[in-house]
Amino acid sequence: MAAKKVAVVIGYGPGIGASAARKFVTEGFSVAIMSRNLAKLKKGETDIPGCRGFEADVTDAAALTNALSHVESTLGPIDALVYNAGAGVWKTYDNLTTAELDLSMKTNVHGLLTAAQYACPKMQARGAGCVIITGATASLRGKPFTSAFAAAKAAQRSLAQSLARQLGPKYVHVCLAIIDGAVGKGEGRIDPDSIANTYWNLYSQDKSCWTFELDVRPSVENW
Repeated sequence: MAAKKVAVVIGYGPGIGASAARKFVTEGFSVAIMSRNLAKLKKGETDIPGCRGFEADVTDAAALTNALSHVESTLGPIDALVYNAGAGVWKTYDNLTTAELDLSMKTNVHGLLTAAQYACPKMQARGAGCVIITGATASLRGKPFTSAFAAAKAAQRSLAQSLARQLGPKYVHVCLAIIDGAVGKGEGRIDPDSIANTYWNLYSQDKSCWTFELDVRPSVENW
């Protein structure tokens, strides 16, 4: 029997992270879930059989690299990586500290870079792999209270584009999903299970027709 493919969901939580993990398990993957919150990981392992938790803080490059290495030694080579970690500091520029801006940049940008530097060269060597990044509308336009979050998400979008352009010719698909709206169940929200289905569709795309960037929103979202 062929070994299961491995997906890693970085930034596991009860919304998009859990739905993405559940979707990839349903599709036959072994799934590693990562968070700095051990309680979330233990609940994830209980709620989604087929998941295994790995504790890591994405702002700590050494810890994240060690966790990804542990995933590979435990489950096997990483075929799909979902970067879902994100930190928002909801302040206007005049109330924002550089430490808060740094935290947003480290979570949204530095962590993505660390994960890519670990996983993508190995994907490239195999000639296959997919990195899916959870983005935000703030990457396209800032508002007064998103001064830190928008700056970080814009930087993340640019990094994602650089990764996609370098890695695409090596058959590694890097894609960014811009989430335009509140995530949750009910009218006016984006169902995280639907986002997970979109992520699976991105992963499943033929290399002759890859998406780099898409945006998703509920039908009633004012855009």
